[in-house]
Amino acid sequence: MAASWSEIVILPRGGQPGPGLRLMVPELADEPAAQRALSAFVDPVTEVGGVFSAWGTTTSGEGADPSDLSDPSGEVRADASGQRLYSVGPLPGVTDAIAKTALDVLADLSLVSAADAAGAQGYAERLRVEADVADPDARLASLFNPLIERGRIRSRADVWRYSGEAPPAVRLAGDEVGLVLEVDLPEDDEALLRLSREGIPGPEGNGRGPLGFQLSDLYAIRDHFRALGRKPTDIEIETLAQTWSEHCKHRLFNADLEGAEGGLFKTFIAGATRRVRAARGADDICLSVFSDNAGGIVFDDDFLVCDKVETHNSPSALDPYGGAMTGVVGVNRDCLGFGQGARPILNRYGFCLPHADDPSMLYRDRAATSALPTARGLIDGVIKGIEDGGNQSGIPTPQGFLFFDDRYRGKPLVFAGTVGLMPRQLPDGRDATVKGTQPGDAIVMVGGRVGKDGIHGATFSSVALDESSPATAVQIGDPITQKRLSDALIDELRDQGLIRALTDNGAGGLSSSIGEMAEETGGAEVWLDRVPLKYPGLSPWEIWISEAQERMSLAIAPEGVTAVIDHFAARGVEATEIGRFTDSGALVATYDGRQAMNLDMAFLHEAPRLSLPVAPAPAIAADLVVEPDLPERGACLLAVMAQPNLRGRTPLIRRYDHEVQAGSVLKPLQGQGAVHGDATVVRPLLDRPGAVAVTQALFPRLTERDPYAAAVNAVDLALRQLIAAGAPLDRAALLDNFCWCSADQPERLFQLREAARGCFDTAVAQLVPFVSGKDSMFNDFKGFDADGSPLAVSALPTLLISALSVLPDWRAVVSMDFKAAGDALFWVGPAPEAALGCSELAQALGLNDARLASPAARTDQDYAGVQAAMAKGLIASAIAPGWGGAAAALARSALAGGLGAAVEAGWTTAQWFTEAPGGVVLSLAPEDVEAFAALVPEARRIGTVTEAASGLSLDGEGIALAALNIAYRDGESGEIQS
Repeated sequence: MAASWSEIVILPRGGQPGPGLRLMVPELADEPAAQRALSAFVDPVTEVGGVFSAWGTTTSGEGADPSDLSDPSGEVRADASGQRLYSVGPLPGVTDAIAKTALDVLADLSLVSAADAAGAQGYAERLRVEADVADPDARLASLFNPLIERGRIRSRADVWRYSGEAPPAVRLAGDEVGLVLEVDLPEDDEALLRLSREGIPGPEGNGRGPLGFQLSDLYAIRDHFRALGRKPTDIEIETLAQTWSEHCKHRLFNADLEGAEGGLFKTFIAGATRRVRAARGADDICLSVFSDNAGGIVFDDDFLVCDKVETHNSPSALDPYGGAMTGVVGVNRDCLGFGQGARPILNRYGFCLPHADDPSMLYRDRAATSALPTARGLIDGVIKGIEDGGNQSGIPTPQGFLFFDDRYRGKPLVFAGTVGLMPRQLPDGRDATVKGTQPGDAIVMVGGRVGKDGIHGATFSSVALDESSPATAVQIGDPITQKRLSDALIDELRDQGLIRALTDNGAGGLSSSIGEMAEETGGAEVWLDRVPLKYPGLSPWEIWISEAQERMSLAIAPEGVTAVIDHFAARGVEATEIGRFTDSGALVATYDGRQAMNLDMAFLHEAPRLSLPVAPAPAIAADLVVEPDLPERGACLLAVMAQPNLRGRTPLIRRYDHEVQAGSVLKPLQGQGAVHGDATVVRPLLDRPGAVAVTQALFPRLTERDPYAAAVNAVDLALRQLIAAGAPLDRAALLDNFCWCSADQPERLFQLREAARGCFDTAVAQLVPFVSGKDSMFNDFKGFDADGSPLAVSALPTLLISALSVLPDWRAVVSMDFKAAGDALFWVGPAPEAALGCSELAQALGLNDARLASPAARTDQDYAGVQAAMAKGLIASAIAPGWGGAAAALARSALAGGLGAAVEAGWTTAQWFTEAPGGVVLSLAPEDVEAFAALVPEARRIGTVTEAASGLSLDGEGIALAALNIAYRDGESGEIQS
């Protein structure tokens, strides 16, 4: 830690409102050093800057004088210009990525030592100069999250001076350094359950945080250690809790259920993939499925692509920004840790959120002192977290979705996905998908240091969010550090043959990554006192399970350790040898030479299997309405296009860099009208024609009513969206994310089973395999309202289906925008079913959804003709109707192309707006109609593309494009406001 400090302050020029920054860094030597620092950080056009040190003050920019900037009194009030200055900085111990990056810049300029830069000895406060408001305290509260940040109202004079302060630092008592506790497992069931809920009591008797055990787990642990003749240690109990957690072990998804006696995963997800692969035989595209951090399929003869979609729901409920950011950088590491390491080529995202205007306040405690973020803060935070995680990592983020419903107020669903690219074979001839850890290999931890952040993240994510949920479970990412790690690993070390195996330090930290890798050799020994720490004072169990970010575990042959560590050091990444893989049959951890853990590997990885009851199918209401009374189609279409789930999201899309890496083909905004599309396409290798298409689909409201139909329809829609983009299904793969609520209840298990069954039936019918997935089973909030009254909010049971496909040639891509007046419009698929239950139209009009018939499941669609026409280049535009039905699909294609359409399909209004499966809308040039009809004889011509002035006409009822555009653009979803 530096003995003295300089303070670098950056403010908007000329007293203007805007962002600023206050950095505390190791003392700069003199005025020339200060001027060099200011030249690196200050934009002379828009900003003024100052360096304040014990030896004096240095400023840059006109008017950079404190008397010009503020009322010199320094009082915490609006200054002479009617403005206030707010400052927000991380709490001690929370990752401070801004300070770390600033220190790296100063080290590159030789203005601070490399040791100070590596140790991240600094502090950054984000400043905001704003016009004064009536309630500045409320405004300040909207700017920071007290779980991880501190906020202050300051004056310009207060920051434009030398304060003499040192950066806030973590100061742990250190009472538990090296302390390993023995844990009593009593006979009393209630005492065992209290241990599961509250955690192991520390020296002061307080529980450390939830362990998430089932009672049967605790019986098994108690019996195991009694047979050994000793009590378990705290680190052994914590290790079992992480490894057996729902988040890591997916125990509900693997439990025996009626109708899925081998477990939902084995029966329906892996079962579908086995069936598909067997049916496809030599045409199987799967290279690595369900055995690694992601699923891999063939890209071409030399390369493969892998895909993974994660959820970060629980952390995002407490800290939306940090939860979303660590979600995306974490799933990036899933690709880095796939096989021998895949390079991330695109990110995708998805948000299930409450409505932005929801005014409710939810609290974790009855005294209303621990509030969840507001709905607005939640939305802004997750959007910004994905932005910073992706943009700062240099990975394009082209694809995603927004879905709004009040049920996501307690726990949002935050999806983050990454597609990676990897050679199928390494230069030395090894299969790049195969890891090869051997006994005697060194365990090397690379990346960020370990702190208290992320402790109990895995177990925290495996239970409902409530008052006992630990704030330490929240992690903050540092994408810049991870970018260095990624570049050194993928661009340099991977092909040198020095790394035998690697994996991500995600949920459970070292306990999970090393525990998983040790399965290959049969054991490991870890030296916890050698793990690099952010600050002193951590106990062995904290070091072992911390989920501090930007870390990976590597298996390195002993003779290669020095070369690997030195290479990472040359790239500014810390790597440390912390143990050895063994074949002892045990996972052993020591601290300062004393044994802290000795767990049998077989016991560690064999959690007791659950057997759970499933409720019978609920009764279906009689006399459901198929054709309710509805307004005219134009009014219906305006209402649907203005729905939060359908209207524009241009501000969000433009926040996310989709052009980095230069491979964007089909972009997230399509046509001259810049309307958001359903699929995007990226070309990862610019010297090869192949490309990757990605999309997703979900029907959460339908899942609550008919989970089988919701799953079938989601898989069907995802595949239709791939087809509409020109991507072939014989090169496609699926991913599943089941996000359920109260998933151990029999009624919810019935829904879960039926949704998984729907996945199986549709994947097998279309011969498209599942290759990866993730489930999150307890998306419930149990807390209090502002009056202290108990309340519970459970998310909708939500199944996200993600899909990708490899296009042999990127030039086959088709966009959704109409291309020319006079083009023919065709419908391919069954006539839409008149069923408005759970639809966007029902929501928009406030219909009694419970009385409406909902769409039935269909798995018999045949899309071969459309794919053949796509391959021959006959299709000008294509769109697969989903939310809002065929009417909304035609409206989006019209707005994107700046053209109208005259359509005569002979459908009822309910058919126009149903969200039933099947169907693609195509436009073709007149000269291609005959060839198309020969390939797709089942296609039905339904109309013609017209000039924009004609508007959109649906079976004789018309609406102007200008009115549609206003409905689509007004209040676009995803714009950050706080």
